[in-house]
Amino acid sequence: MVTIGRTWFAMARYQRQASTGLWGATKSPPPPAPPPPLPKRVSFLLDDAMPSNVQKVTPSLVRVYFDIPYQVHQ
Repeated sequence: MVTIGRTWFAMARYQRQASTGLWGATKSPPPPAPPPPLPKRVSFLLDDAMPSNVQKVTPSLVRVYFDIPYQVHQ
């Protein structure tokens, strides 16, 4: 089983033409729609030793996941 990510590039099937030696592409159908995200309940361990301003902003923190197709260096 192979999982193919189509986030950055469309998927296509390539087949070599015997007469010309060139590779022709056939576009693949679009992927099925992803399932809707499920809500999750989150709780924070806040203790009285934390400053009040830290306790106020803690519920607003988020984590962002991302990926890039190529790493670019300068």
